[in-house]
Amino acid sequence: MTSTPLSLQVVGNVEYIPVVPHADDVNISGSVFTSKSDNHSVILFEPPIKSGIVKFEVQAMYQLFGLGIAQDPAQFKRNEGPQVVGKERMIFYICNGQIAFADERIEDNAEFDKGNYVALELNMDSNPRTLSFFIDDEEQKNYITDIPECVSFWVFLFEINSSFKVTKFERLCEATASHGSGTVATSFQSKKQTVVEPPKIVVQQPKPHAYQTIKKHPIPHTAQIPKGFLVKDVKVKDDTFTLTIHKYTTILFDPIVKNGVFRFEVLSVNKFAGVGIAEEDVKYERNETPWIRGEKKTVRYDKFGAIAHGDYIKGNTEFHDGDRVALEVFEHGFRTSHAHFLRE
Repeated sequence: MTSTPLSLQVVGNVEYIPVVPHADDVNISGSVFTSKSDNHSVILFEPPIKSGIVKFEVQAMYQLFGLGIAQDPAQFKRNEGPQVVGKERMIFYICNGQIAFADERIEDNAEFDKGNYVALELNMDSNPRTLSFFIDDEEQKNYITDIPECVSFWVFLFEINSSFKVTKFERLCEATASHGSGTVATSFQSKKQTVVEPPKIVVQQPKPHAYQTIKKHPIPHTAQIPKGFLVKDVKVKDDTFTLTIHKYTTILFDPIVKNGVFRFEVLSVNKFAGVGIAEEDVKYERNETPWIRGEKKTVRYDKFGAIAHGDYIKGNTEFHDGDRVALEVFEHGFRTSHAHFLRE
């Protein structure tokens, strides 16, 4: 029987054709295959696979001897075992947990028996191409790399009454095999084994910053008076600012913060509305709120405990008369100026 390799990658179930060596040896009932003679039967499942990620799963019903893949083209006759196609052209997952191909016998995968679900997953898109093994959805330790470019799945019925059920034959959008730490890859071509090592954890020491050598000290500052501001709007005495009229007043404080870590703290004396930071190019005129130049250009912490920066984030503590309110700015934030917002 001549078969055409499948090249179209469509995610979902694959319509398969079981190729039984002799109809008198195997009973097929839906997706259940049962040997009804003492002859060996290797059942080949078409179409052959040469691209994409394909998972083939069976449930071992009774005395399932094994399953595997064979390089295309492959053909099995009545009462033949899988080795007849050539040990260099097939991979055999045996019920005792061994993987056999060429003269190799790879151990440490799980055995399977009645009731177990056994799956083979081909990844024909990876480089190298891989064949991974699963028992009851658990990925096994050993997997095979450098798979031939076109292969077919097969299942081996060894004796009378042995049986299995096909539960999956599907194309996947991504591989389920992770090949994590401790798994072992064996090349189908070179027979070389490679143990997947755990990722190395490199602890990087933080780079020293210039501000780490600067001692904590007060920063001389200057209050920027809004354009059009009248002296009678705000009374300034030492470091105390008092609004004297019913107008908004936003006061910027220099110097501009561009690097290092800075802490700015105020004492709420009477009906203090909020404090925050603004981008470097923001300037204010008389009777303007902090957000007048755009919500995204400022970060505001108001007396209700909310933070405003486009969004309105609730959950911080409210502040009242007599509370000290502090902002701490460091170099990964805005290039900023500090701002007071006074409102009667």
